[in-house]
This record gives sequence, C-alpha cells and structure tokens, in this order.
Amino acid sequence: LDNHIAWKSFLDRLEEQTIPEITYISMGASTKGTIVISALAKDFTGIARQITVLQEHAPWADKVSMTSASLAEGDGGEVVGVAFDMVITINIDALEYE
Repeated sequence: LDNHIAWKSFLDRLEEQTIPEITYISMGASTKGTIVISALAKDFTGIARQITVLQEHAPWADKVSMTSASLAEGDGGEVVGVAFDMVITINIDALEYE
C-alpha cells in the first residue's frame, strides 16, 4: 500500500486540458511520472493544438512530446483521422489526491 497511487487526480486534470478533437485510445503510466498515451485526432492540426494546450496550460506537465503520428483509416480505406502517441512527463505532485 505504500506504493499505491490514485490516478483520479491526474485523469481529472488531463480531461480538463483535453480539446474536443482528441480521443484517447490507451494509456500506460509509471509511478515515476511518465505517461504514454495513444490517441486519435481529427487532423494534424488537432495534435499540434493538444500539445500546445498541455505545454502552456498544464502546470503539472513538465514535458510533452509526440513520438509518432500516422493517418488512421477506417474499414473501407477512408481516412478517419490521425493516430498518434505522446509522452507526458508529469510533476509527481499531480498524482496526489485532492
């Protein structure tokens, strides 16, 4: 129990800073504050906007970087958006329960 972390505070903060064009697909996290997120954006501009919002308006995010991005296609081959991965290094205080 000494290493137990409640992620609710972080997830609430992330949700507050997420723009409408972004849908989170999966997330992996370490207790050291590294969060890896796979997401879908409507377009490349949405990715840039999301990263900017996190960098400029999320004091709990120490570093935000995109590690990959590619067009996402639907079953019929149509483009449905841009799949991307980003890494957020957070201030460990963001994991404290409020």
